Amino acid sequence: MSAGESTQGPRPPVVLVHGTNDTSASVADLAGALRRDGRAVTLLDYGRHRRGLRGGTGAGGLGPLPASTREVLEAVRGLVADLDAPYVDLIGHSQGGLHVLGCAAAMPERVAHAVLLGTPLAGLQPLGPSSRVAHVGGLRHALDWALGPSVRDMIAGSGRLPDLADLPPGPRYLLLASTDDRLVPPGAVVPARLDHAVRVVWVQDVHPGRRVSHTDLVADPLVYNLIRAELDTPR
Repeated sequence: MSAGESTQGPRPPVVLVHGTNDTSASVADLAGALRRDGRAVTLLDYGRHRRGLRGGTGAGGLGPLPASTREVLEAVRGLVADLDAPYVDLIGHSQGGLHVLGCAAAMPERVAHAVLLGTPLAGLQPLGPSSRVAHVGGLRHALDWALGPSVRDMIAGSGRLPDLADLPPGPRYLLLASTDDRLVPPGAVVPARLDHAVRVVWVQDVHPGRRVSHTDLVADPLVYNLIRAELDTPR
């Protein structure tokens, strides 16, 4: 685990958590925008998995979801202790949003906002209704080696996606998603159950016609305005 530069600010510090097969560099634009608004920002790198095909690239977000959540949680707890901050704001892109939820569930009394960007809460379904075969026998091991265990963990039926009904009260939970997202399409975003604490906002409902891809969610200025408005809303 490594952390980018962090500076003290008047509002809760912000932790940014990148997505799959990526590094903290992928959220650098978002970090810059937050810092220009006077926020203290820490960028985390996590989830290295050297045993697979992608392991030599230096990217993270590849390891099993539970292990990565523990890694991120340890870093967030250390940051809160070091800064003596009463609250922290967490923002996760794609897979990173799952770890943000894990942190909020583990320490709800210290998390003010949990903001998810294009996170597959309902689970990916690359093969449609047949996607559960990804968790069977040889295909399971092949996927883990080729793509990293995290990818299969995010496929529907893995048993490793969060139960949103179990999220504790306290933090504000927001998922920002785009109908243009091809990596995490709408069907992978919203679970069938709606009786949970996560508020889902589609970018196109706020800005009709706006084209925002999966990677644009961490760089689009209109998306940033939605993030900033959420962080400015009291816990």
